[in-house]
Amino acid sequence: MQKILRYKKTLLIFLAVLAGLAAVAYALYYIFLTSGPYDRVEVRWRYKMTVAIYTPEGIKMGSAVREVRHSAAASLRTGKWAGGSHDVKGEAVVVDLGQRGVVFALLTGGPFGADHWWHVVTTQAFPPPADTGAGLPDGARYYAALAPTAPVELPLGAYPAFVYFRDAKDPKTVEPLLSFKKQSDTYNAPLVIGQNRFAEVFGEGVALKSVTVEMTKEPVTSGVVEEHLKWLTNIIDNIDGTSVTTSNELYNVLHKGHFKVGE
Repeated sequence: MQKILRYKKTLLIFLAVLAGLAAVAYALYYIFLTSGPYDRVEVRWRYKMTVAIYTPEGIKMGSAVREVRHSAAASLRTGKWAGGSHDVKGEAVVVDLGQRGVVFALLTGGPFGADHWWHVVTTQAFPPPADTGAGLPDGARYYAALAPTAPVELPLGAYPAFVYFRDAKDPKTVEPLLSFKKQSDTYNAPLVIGQNRFAEVFGEGVALKSVTVEMTKEPVTSGVVEEHLKWLTNIIDNIDGTSVTTSNELYNVLHKGHFKVGE
């Protein structure tokens, strides 16, 4: 019995040592893949999102230009990604429908919550060439050299979240305008619009026409959101003035960064 126990103990020690050696080997391999010398780059590029809405008075449009700072690094020996980051300066798209109200297309995605700083451009509107990745140095250079381009219409999966305020002076009156759902229960089922409140809120004949993105060299949009939402200047975190999200209420979920970033 003691021999069996000693054998099991020896086997466990052997397996632990083997696992340790495997971890060390993987770490060394990863270091080899991502070690220098490096190709490093930091660039800035701008894109414009435009929202068009049908109304009985004609098509109403609003746009916002945002600037992305994109840094990336890759090993010159292997081409493997070795770090990087991106951030943005810009604001939500505002479409003023006059007496009917104001539509805000936020800096967050409607269907999946994907950010509209980076994801919407690099994966939907202008995917990088097949021989590079959006996060690699060559990808950064690709986006920096793109502007200007023609507008590209976004699919539903890349739409921003649309909201309005019953009272522009009260952030707690924010309400959604669109919701999304899958066409069926299958995994890869396409998205369709679940609830569309544009006509309900703004009147008969009002409907979303399109959302487009284009690369541009135009100046970054600033101050348009705050023209309509004066209180946003004093907000730090959530738009209801709190710093912690404790409910599913939209005013407690949305924060300043959904309306403006990169101050």
